[in-house]
Amino acid sequence: MASTRVFATGATRNDDSERIDPEGFLSPKVMAEFFAYMHKNRFRSNGEIRASDNWQLGITQQAYAKSLSRHYWEFFDAHRSQGNHQDEPSPYRNQHLIDLCCAGMFNFMGYMFEELKKPTRQAPTVSEDDLKRMFQRTQLLEDSYRDQGDEDEGYGAGV
Repeated sequence: MASTRVFATGATRNDDSERIDPEGFLSPKVMAEFFAYMHKNRFRSNGEIRASDNWQLGITQQAYAKSLSRHYWEFFDAHRSQGNHQDEPSPYRNQHLIDLCCAGMFNFMGYMFEELKKPTRQAPTVSEDDLKRMFQRTQLLEDSYRDQGDEDEGYGAGV
């Protein structure tokens, strides 16, 4: 039975320790940077403005993976060039690195979005009777190998 939280006002609610906690999993600062990055990239070179949810129309996972790979190597180079891989990383904010992180987030989320659209594969079900039959067949095979001759030459020889 779940425990009850009692607030100073007297209001009560079930304990929420087992519930998903989106507020704790995300950083508002990181998400604000991501939203700004996404908005900045809505503006196309021909002057058109792309709808913010345009990506949800469908982009192939291959395209996301290729883009992610390009952004990762650019990120890796910037990370190393900035000196952030050392014990004393750069004390200065690098907007280019932040934009590359946002690009990675976009590609990971897009790839995941496409993956989540796929149906879940159902694991084959095996009945208890099927398991018993498989066990019996295994026993029969082991017995027949054993009966074929010397144990040193039969089932499991040399193991």
